[in-house]
Amino acid sequence: MTTDDQVVLSAREKEALRLLLVGHDAKSIANTLGLSVHTINDRLRDARRKLGVSSSREAARRLAEMDGGTPNNVGPKEIGGAEATSSVDRAKEPAPPRSSGHRLAWLTGGMLIMSLIIAAAALLTISGQDDARVSAQNISTSIARPAETKASADARKWVELLDEGQWDASWQAAGTLFKAKITPAQ
Repeated sequence: MTTDDQVVLSAREKEALRLLLVGHDAKSIANTLGLSVHTINDRLRDARRKLGVSSSREAARRLAEMDGGTPNNVGPKEIGGAEATSSVDRAKEPAPPRSSGHRLAWLTGGMLIMSLIIAAAALLTISGQDDARVSAQNISTSIARPAETKASADARKWVELLDEGQWDASWQAAGTLFKAKITPAQ
């Protein structure tokens, strides 16, 4: 551990520690200074190493002791007393976190909207299928089927022979190409 006289912190490290001292976290310090969180974390780590402490908050308190004063508190020092002045502008203080109720309201609203969209899509799909069935029935009854050709009639008779198990008769009724490939025994 080094003594306070030997510690030389950079102005940037001191700036980050002072903002940490008044209530900022690394992310809000980065936003306030217009830097990345990684840069702020590097500065805080270097300050901790130089001061020989394990936490950034402890490093900020050590800096306040080195500066010769007590930390600048955000709230009043005593109940009913005047508010303490801060070395950092009010605009640079961290914004209060949003309530979980606010997030929950947005999440609930989003879920409700998604449910309505899914329900509407399902209704459209179901009504579309019913319309398709009705349309198919109307089309099939309104279109006159063409007269059956001789080839299709012969094919239908041949399949009926197969269904009845009349193998010899079905082989006799088959075409020449079929007979050339398959013997009556097969």
